[in-house]
Amino acid sequence: MKLNFSLTVFLTSALALASSGFSQEEAVLESLNPVMNVANEVAYQSDFEVNQAVDKSVWQKRQGTQWKIVDGVLRGEQSTPEYQPKKDDHKGYDPRIKSLKTPREFIAKFSLRFIGGTETKLLPIIEFGHHNVRLKFSESGTVMLADHEQVQLAQSKELKLELGRWYHVLAERQGDEFVVQFANGPTFYAKHKSLAIPVADDADGLGIAGTRKGTVEIDNVTLWSIKESKKAKSWRKTVVSLKENMTEPILIEKKSKKSKQKKSKNLKKKKN
Repeated sequence: MKLNFSLTVFLTSALALASSGFSQEEAVLESLNPVMNVANEVAYQSDFEVNQAVDKSVWQKRQGTQWKIVDGVLRGEQSTPEYQPKKDDHKGYDPRIKSLKTPREFIAKFSLRFIGGTETKLLPIIEFGHHNVRLKFSESGTVMLADHEQVQLAQSKELKLELGRWYHVLAERQGDEFVVQFANGPTFYAKHKSLAIPVADDADGLGIAGTRKGTVEIDNVTLWSIKESKKAKSWRKTVVSLKENMTEPILIEKKSKKSKQKKSKNLKKKKN
């Protein structure tokens, strides 16, 4: 029996993946390579193959949410029903976690997916530095936000929130520049003064927050420190092509608490 060319290629690739010990998802992640930074040392690496308690010196669970290493992933869920009534805010309806091993300037490679739950105006997100640079996913696309979400640096209508889909990510920061690649998807590039400002209170690390009352799964995380003040040999050429797809930063007007309170009072007056 003769096999057609495409089927032969598929079977050959599948056999190669199997013999290498990589799953198809792992192979897609491995295909991503840094374009801006030069790796120095591995600061953290895990494929979460061993079921065990989450190491508090490595991962910081946030807002009382529940995290465990099980079935080969780091899995997060909302806080318990007992926890939520005790809080006036930050009740932990969406699973949140932060890496304590992320260097200030880094290369970060990982996979994640959002399962179930619902998106909100703020979530789900991947962030690097609390409120420093955020990638906000939605069903209409993804935006890169910075400086406490006051500036939109980039956007893609192609990269949408798809529950259950694995996103394979490689992110790089150096100085005021940030690049993030999505396997089989877009590459975001931004240069903005706020990206170079360290975040206070040891909040510089990789952070992930899921959908409201949903689940997050994280896998195959590797974090590298970088060789400072050194760029990849091809960076000058790469950044030119990335800039072609850049848009000017968009300032986002955020209503102050006073204006919100005033609006609320005016609504009450109208009702009366």
